[in-house]
Amino acid sequence: MTWSRMRAAARGGEGPPPAGRYSVAALTRGDNVHGPGGRIEVTARDKAGKELGRTVHHLGAGTWDWRRTGFGVDLPAGLHSLSVGFGNAGTGDVLVTDVEFTRLEDARGGGTPDGPAKVEPPPAGAVFDYRMEEGRGLYVLDHAGGPFGMLELANADWVEDGGRPALRFADPAPGRRDVQRLGGIERNYLRTIPWSGTPVAIAGFHGGGIDLRAFTLSTWVKPAARMGRPAQGGKGDIVGLGARRFILRLVGQEAPYRLQAAVNVNDRFDADVRVDADRWTSLAMTGEPTPERQWRIRIYVDGKRVREGVTEKFDAPATIPPSLILGSELFYLHDAWYRGLIGRTTLLDRVLPEDQIR
Repeated sequence: MTWSRMRAAARGGEGPPPAGRYSVAALTRGDNVHGPGGRIEVTARDKAGKELGRTVHHLGAGTWDWRRTGFGVDLPAGLHSLSVGFGNAGTGDVLVTDVEFTRLEDARGGGTPDGPAKVEPPPAGAVFDYRMEEGRGLYVLDHAGGPFGMLELANADWVEDGGRPALRFADPAPGRRDVQRLGGIERNYLRTIPWSGTPVAIAGFHGGGIDLRAFTLSTWVKPAARMGRPAQGGKGDIVGLGARRFILRLVGQEAPYRLQAAVNVNDRFDADVRVDADRWTSLAMTGEPTPERQWRIRIYVDGKRVREGVTEKFDAPATIPPSLILGSELFYLHDAWYRGLIGRTTLLDRVLPEDQIR
């Protein structure tokens, strides 16, 4: 809406409205909204631009057809300008139109949520927490709200298997290109590489860095009977963290697979355990500095520790890019093609003891 329309609605003339109670009303629609949900914000400022007050109304999460929402706003004395903002703190689409700003006695009501949608909080110390709950679309919400941001998808499928929401990584149909137009994957990768169409999920970016002093990386997987066949086959990368400073992968072209953790590519830790196809398995990897400033790595399968070792070529702690990839090698998407399902994937800023992992 225009400023002139806001002023006219507020007092039928020019200049800022007088102090008092007013109402903001709008038509809204939500489509597959996950997380805290959409919101409308009204901010009042004085002549110098200083904020005098802000009112935030949350629209909630879920799916709903067009409906009217309204909420009250107290305008303080000394008001010079108003601004209205619209946002979505989660995934999905929130549409807003026909916004009206009126005196409260003239307001039209609307019964909608007045707070953010309630969601299960992330674990304590979560750096990211991707739950794969959306069921459609090209983004997965990070419930931790950390530096990695949304997980963006390309040619990945949504599934629910045994009550567990997940992403499916499968050989794509010829010509398939389900990717956000001018999104991060297309801008940063597909404009410069010959993409085979292999499915991937990518979050974050390569620049900057976050301090990683210790961590627990966990994920749920249900591998397919065979991994993908790129030019360099024989493995499938499940998770690559920090521009692949830390990798959890399955080794072998066919099930059962050997589980391997790789640190900065060259330090590799093979677990003396096999991961079966077509069965949900919980995987975890922890890292913490040793007194010699190397990484002590532990790997867990279904809560049981199956491998422990110390790096030789990568110092701890470390500063890593807030970069995450699921399902492939990162930079050219041409290797280590994982096939199967990946469920909830989290990163904590500390090492969980074995009993908590279990």
